[in-house]
Amino acid sequence: MRKEKPFYRSASGIVIILLAVLGTIFLRYQFGLLRAEPAKQISQMVGAIQKKKDQARMVIDSLLKEQGTIYLYTNDPDAQAIWIPEYDRVGVEYGISGTVLDLVDFENFIKKRDSLGFQILLKTGNREVYRVKQSLVYNQLQTEKRLWFFCRDTENGISNDTSGGGSKSPVKEQFVSSWGLGLGKMNNLKNELSNNANLIGTIPFLREVKGFHFYMISYDLDNQKQNLSLSEFNQSVRGLNALFKSERIDTTLFQVKEINQFSVADHPIVTK
Repeated sequence: MRKEKPFYRSASGIVIILLAVLGTIFLRYQFGLLRAEPAKQISQMVGAIQKKKDQARMVIDSLLKEQGTIYLYTNDPDAQAIWIPEYDRVGVEYGISGTVLDLVDFENFIKKRDSLGFQILLKTGNREVYRVKQSLVYNQLQTEKRLWFFCRDTENGISNDTSGGGSKSPVKEQFVSSWGLGLGKMNNLKNELSNNANLIGTIPFLREVKGFHFYMISYDLDNQKQNLSLSEFNQSVRGLNALFKSERIDTTLFQVKEINQFSVADHPIVTK
């Protein structure tokens, strides 16, 4: 006949097993907290960086809103232009690293905006993007007033013979050219335009190459410094048209655009 174990022994065994299970659950919970702590700290750090970035972005937004109207005269009907900060950027990163670098860019620009300044991005009709204010400026010692010129061959109609003259099939590459012109007295504008070698050099292409787009760009205010008024820009347009007319260039498709757009980054465009 089998001897039954006393009840208290069975009960104590159950208690021991139950405590062991609860202990295991408790330890797992504690380990989970330990593992979650670094992730929580990282999340808090990223949130703090993002908050500072948003605050710096708002400051730059307010500075960009003080930038003047961009004037654009072109035969590219879909062209646009925007103001952006001229960041002292050394590279591009994404994720957390990108957020940190953006914050560094923003804060550096706020501290050094007088030396870094603002840049104009020209966005062509086929969505190519070019920086405007980095070209060679002619007559820059005469005045702080600036006109910027940019031209491009959209259909590769200009041949660049890279074969040394021996090939019957010269390579065709997109022709792009840009330059700036410092304006002296506005009543001498016609002479300044007609004596600019880069401008004169584009005339045969404008007359003969289909798909050749031309852009003349300026602005009325940059970093609180006056540049050209709208009336002065229109005077420049009339002077340019007089030169084009004398060279038998059709200006039917040309139009003047007044643009008030800015962007903290290269995109999206924010309209003020």
